[in-house]
Amino acid sequence: MSESMDNKHFYFPFRILPQNYIIAYPGKGSLIFFCVIFLFLLLYRPVEIHESQFLSIEVTIFLYSILSAGFIYLMIAGLQKFASDFMSADGWNLTKELAAIALLMIGLGSLIYVSAFIIEEPVDRLNLSTYLDSILRAGLVGMIPFLFFTSLNLKYLFESTLYRSLDLISEPVNEKWITIDTPLKKEELGFYPSQFIYAEAQGNYLKVSLYRNELTEEISIRCSISGFEEQCREIPFIMRVHRAFMVNLNRIEEAKGNSMGYRLKVGPGSDEIAVSRGYTARFRKSFGKS
Repeated sequence: MSESMDNKHFYFPFRILPQNYIIAYPGKGSLIFFCVIFLFLLLYRPVEIHESQFLSIEVTIFLYSILSAGFIYLMIAGLQKFASDFMSADGWNLTKELAAIALLMIGLGSLIYVSAFIIEEPVDRLNLSTYLDSILRAGLVGMIPFLFFTSLNLKYLFESTLYRSLDLISEPVNEKWITIDTPLKKEELGFYPSQFIYAEAQGNYLKVSLYRNELTEEISIRCSISGFEEQCREIPFIMRVHRAFMVNLNRIEEAKGNSMGYRLKVGPGSDEIAVSRGYTARFRKSFGKS
């Protein structure tokens, strides 16, 4: 096991985290952005938006919201095209995210400042104070949907990432054959411990994933996961990590998580397997020794 790439080894602002949803998916994200700010402004009207010369306050808010959402989409798309290195999801961190949001809010505030000359009643707006006020007010509202998605990803800043180099064994050497007995008289499952990848409880059945003859097999047997666990108790690297999962510790490529639980990758293209909180301490201790 190696922790050389552990996310905790980076300084907090530079720890890796998933990209903000609005930035990662500007099409869907701008639609979410529109819905959030339109409803927020319509219900609370916190930024002293005035009626336009020809439109009601509700239509004025709608117009500002649709303009803002369209601008956010275009600006993100532009940044992705002309600042692709900065906007790449690879190596994305909290510093990049906050910088991108700040840049978007400055751009949004500038748009609102210019748009107000056309949409609202003509007043004395051509001054620095009004421009800065537009950026501040637009930013306070516009950041709401962005910071919502940022908050969802903050948990990744506290995760550890444990890596392992995986060598699949096609022919077991000096291993004891395991036979899993089931309630059905004519049904049994046999394998060498190194061939076992993971098992998943599915109602009254257990799906067992094995690697043998250079192929991955999935076999369903009528057996409880507790019964399977009992019959594998002498194999230290086969352990239960969840009420519905058992895994081969030697086949885990990557484990992401913290004391609240882990998510395991056990092979290319495989779904993540959860390590629930009650098994976390035992898993981390055993994984370090396997």
